[in-house]
Amino acid sequence: MTNPYARRLMSRLLVVAILTLGVAGLGALGSAACSTRVPTLEERAVALDRQLMCPICDGQTLDESQSQLAQQMKQVIREKLAQGETEDQIKAYFSSPDRYGPAVLAAPPASGFNLVLWALPPALTIVGLGGLFLLIRAMRVRSRPAGVRAGDLMLATYLEQVDRELGLAKGAPPPGSGPGLDPLAVPGAGEKRVEQRNG
Repeated sequence: MTNPYARRLMSRLLVVAILTLGVAGLGALGSAACSTRVPTLEERAVALDRQLMCPICDGQTLDESQSQLAQQMKQVIREKLAQGETEDQIKAYFSSPDRYGPAVLAAPPASGFNLVLWALPPALTIVGLGGLFLLIRAMRVRSRPAGVRAGDLMLATYLEQVDRELGLAKGAPPPGSGPGLDPLAVPGAGEKRVEQRNG
């Protein structure tokens, strides 16, 4: 017997999970469909502009920055793409130690300490989902009857009293021997009854 509230919560969470996976699947299909088209040189340059940070600006990519250095770096990107270099080669050129270093990359490389930055969000998501699962499971366990409830205890006490009065309980006096149950136990009650029979 589960709690109806917990059952509704579980069904709602299941619906949300299915919808989330559906939306993620549609997004993956959409991006796969878009990736079949070969991007133009300018599209590739704009994508690189968004992946490289402006070295003199606070938290701005080349795409966002209006500084002269950002404009020069954008020009270098377009020249290198025109020469046939790949995106990885261009990012390696700008992030080399003799240029701007790995800090120029908008997304840190997945190596060394930066690997923690990449692993932390999925790990926290898994821990959060595990905690949610345990919470829902605990709610379901609490909603089940755990032995004797208060109402059952009152019923058991009442039934024990009835058994005692009827003489069915262990160690209870036999029927008719307790006060109020045997008319002969009340002084004078037996005499009146005998007189009524005789008279």
